[in-house]
Amino acid sequence: MAIEHALNVLTWHENLQKDEIPPEHLWEDAEGLEQWWQWIEDKRADGRDSVAPTNRSGDDDPDPGMAENDLARFLKTG
Repeated sequence: MAIEHALNVLTWHENLQKDEIPPEHLWEDAEGLEQWWQWIEDKRADGRDSVAPTNRSGDDDPDPGMAENDLARFLKTG
């Protein structure tokens, strides 16, 4: 399952525009990804060039349930 997930992510990076790649916090969220792909489909159909939707909670923390710790801090990007 992990290999399949990694291949999906690599495919997104190879075949999508940078602003169409789902944010990392959605990669394991089936409902969130479904909403993301619907947004991309709508964006393409409308010819929009708009900013990606924010996460459902509306805040900037993609996963407020995750605790920040020193061992995982280096994994966080940007």
